[in-house]
Amino acid sequence: MLLIVFGAGASYDSSTVYPPDRLSSLHRPPLANQLFEFDYRPKYAEAVNNLGPHFQAIIHRLRLVTAPQTIEGALEKLRDEEKTNPERTRQLAAVRFYLRYVLEESGREWLRQISGATNYQVLMDCIQHWLPDNTRVSLVTFNYDTMIDDAMPVVGISLRQIDDYVANERYKLIKLHGSINWVRKFDNQTIYRQLADNEWEAARLIVEHAPQALGDEYRLISSRSHSKLDNRVLFPAIAIPVEKKYAFECPIGHLQTLKECLPHVTKMLIVGWRGAEEHFAKLLVEQLPHTMQTLVVSAHASDASEVIKRLQNFGIKGTFRPSEFGFSGFVQNEAEAFLGC
Repeated sequence: MLLIVFGAGASYDSSTVYPPDRLSSLHRPPLANQLFEFDYRPKYAEAVNNLGPHFQAIIHRLRLVTAPQTIEGALEKLRDEEKTNPERTRQLAAVRFYLRYVLEESGREWLRQISGATNYQVLMDCIQHWLPDNTRVSLVTFNYDTMIDDAMPVVGISLRQIDDYVANERYKLIKLHGSINWVRKFDNQTIYRQLADNEWEAARLIVEHAPQALGDEYRLISSRSHSKLDNRVLFPAIAIPVEKKYAFECPIGHLQTLKECLPHVTKMLIVGWRGAEEHFAKLLVEQLPHTMQTLVVSAHASDASEVIKRLQNFGIKGTFRPSEFGFSGFVQNEAEAFLGC
């Protein structure tokens, strides 16, 4: 079995025609430290303005982060403060609405700029062509965007409902931290009756009454303007990016499918993932065979080497090799050799 793990760097370098060193674009899918840079990104600023005071009260803490601090660290501090400050629950709910909006909008503009052709599609085509037919593939992503979802038709898979992500015998797609087109439902009849058709009015009302607990059911939606369904209120199924104690934001059945697949992995490809999610690394330590071969694709070979060090420090065994290429370079120069051997 082949395991492929995608991080933010994969979507950042998602166009072979327009790799990061060839085109600087405000619409390029952001890395974590760019999520709250809205001075020159009109859609980001629009979200800040429309989400209102709960979100605006914390935006300075997210905009003024400087190294060695991280966005994930700042958000983790807010989440820890939620234990004693109920206002943090509303503010973190607003963060989820913000992330869903800016990532969907920037993603739409990015795909328009690159004519919809992504490295995810190229990679899936390479897998279909070069990988032996009897090799199963587990795709794991920490990204909220839908570029990998949109690449699945290349291998004959259409994602119309949540179960479709893991229903195919050969290909499984696991989105561990949720997706911009996923929601979870909660029951609050008071706000259900008040929800307006206006997207921002609905978001502000849901934020004001944000629940601390959500139902286990996940749904795929066609538009983020949908705020209610089946007499229930809809909440973005997006995990808050923090440094430690991350909770998975995906259906229990998807996570179980992943756990069943991991012991059978013989080869792992990491693309644009920093290897910093401790909760996932622990799962790999527990489940992966020690004889596994791993290729790490990052922006630079030195970055890939740092990822390898992190994974080895977590205790993940096997043979590791850093790629000399980023995602664009990998699908052009290295995918055939990696998949075909």
